[in-house]
Amino acid sequence: EPQMPSILNLFCGMNKYGLRVDIKPEVKPDILCDAHDFTKHIPKQKFKIIFADPPYSTEEAKEIYGTPKLNYKKWTAECDKVLVKGGLLIVYHKYVMPNPNPDTYEVVKRVFIGNRTYHLPRVAIFFRKK
Repeated sequence: EPQMPSILNLFCGMNKYGLRVDIKPEVKPDILCDAHDFTKHIPKQKFKIIFADPPYSTEEAKEIYGTPKLNYKKWTAECDKVLVKGGLLIVYHKYVMPNPNPDTYEVVKRVFIGNRTYHLPRVAIFFRKK
């Protein structure tokens, strides 16, 4: 039996790594579904790393995905269901996002990324599951 990837790529877009989950069929994700209830669509599996690159605003969610505003607490709670203890939830965003659940996660690193001219910097926030 082939081994499933230990990385979950939520809001995967064109990213090719791990188990790819997105709501846009044109990016050809492994699992096509909404981030707010994605765990019911994946096999009973746990992940060591979840990389999430959500839309950065309500406007972007509407324009790019045709979806309503994301509920940060709800989709991060979904991530919590499938992330192993000690695993990393990495949220890539234009804002320094808050700890989704301080009882469950600790912030271990914030990496600021500025790789393109005339492009706003981004930040990857690493949350480790306690």
